[in-house]
Amino acid sequence: MPLNLTEEQILQLAPDDSSVKAGKGLATLSKWVLKECSGRAVWGHCQGSGKNPYQTVIDLNDIAFKCSCPSRKFPCKHGLGLLLLYARQPDQFTQAEEPEWVTAWLAKRTEKAEKKEQKAKSETPVDEAAQAKRQEKRHQKVLGGISDLEVWMKDLVRNGFLNVPERAYTLFDNMARRMVDAQAPGLAGRLRAMEAIDFDSESWKSDLTESMGRLYLLMQSYRNMDGLPEEWKDEIRTQIGYPQSKDNVLAGEPVADSWLVLHKQSRKVNDINTDIYWFYGKESRLFARYLSFAVAGTFSTENWKRPLEEVNAIMRLFGEYLLKGFDYKNRNIRIKFMGDRTVLDEKLQQLMNKLEADSSVKTGMTLNIAINYGGRPEIVRAAQQLAEKAAAGIDHLPDTLREAVAFMEEDSFVKMVLGQEFVDLYVEAKKAEWNEYMSQVSEWEVDKYLYRT
Repeated sequence: MPLNLTEEQILQLAPDDSSVKAGKGLATLSKWVLKECSGRAVWGHCQGSGKNPYQTVIDLNDIAFKCSCPSRKFPCKHGLGLLLLYARQPDQFTQAEEPEWVTAWLAKRTEKAEKKEQKAKSETPVDEAAQAKRQEKRHQKVLGGISDLEVWMKDLVRNGFLNVPERAYTLFDNMARRMVDAQAPGLAGRLRAMEAIDFDSESWKSDLTESMGRLYLLMQSYRNMDGLPEEWKDEIRTQIGYPQSKDNVLAGEPVADSWLVLHKQSRKVNDINTDIYWFYGKESRLFARYLSFAVAGTFSTENWKRPLEEVNAIMRLFGEYLLKGFDYKNRNIRIKFMGDRTVLDEKLQQLMNKLEADSSVKTGMTLNIAINYGGRPEIVRAAQQLAEKAAAGIDHLPDTLREAVAFMEEDSFVKMVLGQEFVDLYVEAKKAEWNEYMSQVSEWEVDKYLYRT
């Protein structure tokens, strides 16, 4: 299978500079005692310092790596070296039948992909009536915001621009917030752009007038777009701030071209990192804009919908942080991971399990790290565990506090949800409470067992 990756693109998969150097060193024929490939994978044996060579395999359909070496980097130097060698000299790889260790790994990846696809298909179908109702509700909110904005603009023009520079922040920011409340973030962005005008320049009046004119034109276009072509409607909604789904964007006619990068802008708003790229097509002479959004410090189930290269980059950063960025060994902190880790790379799962095991004796605090965590899936998973326990049968409910505490000590689900430290402290307090209770003589015992005169 031909590889559609350049050497530069392959090296961008490396987790760090040392892996790049080591991977290049292994991209030679002499390092590999076995070099084979099929229509969907390439694999090989690389002789290391041990008795047995390392087994390395790469999925060519959806670039992924697996290696038997003990490295915790993703991908390791062997994976990088093998892919570089295949990109440079594909004719040196023998077409062969896939060995069992290769087919087993690929089958496991296919099974995971199929489960993910089935899960997506089994999701509740869209309620078109409810969707139309929500869209109409938003439409009315936007119209209400536009009405308020029009009054504000007319007052501003009537009073003149003389005092605008000295009160630009409050003047534009307050109305921008009103547009956000009206679900028209595109209008809010234009108002904030006016706030950022250089009011010390001689052209600020003409710049402000032009921006106001464009804003007013957009407002009127939205009000009167019913008679416009569908393409214009979509563009106007986009300018107002209506989101476009990825499927709708990709449904349009693609344009193949050599694109020149004109400009890149990065900004952070409300913890959301936004990268904007402007392109120009050499043949089509079209302008294009690419937007990439990322929420710093989080990776929920929704993030799997990102492009593959972004997901791989995030996973590399996550693994690298766990290895280097967090000095858990010298700190009295216990680490717990929340979320479904079964879809993660096997080596990353092993690293997470090791961190949990190594820090299990720490007592200072518990650090909960959410990875591939989504509110609804976690609730469903918890309910499934409870249902499995109920289906397995319950012999009896605890009759005393002592029995209840004993059950709690043995319940792994409670420990997972509340944390081992909390369970230990709670159990210790309740045992002390039970012992204090047992040391007392109740009125019933006095009446029952002691003779009164």
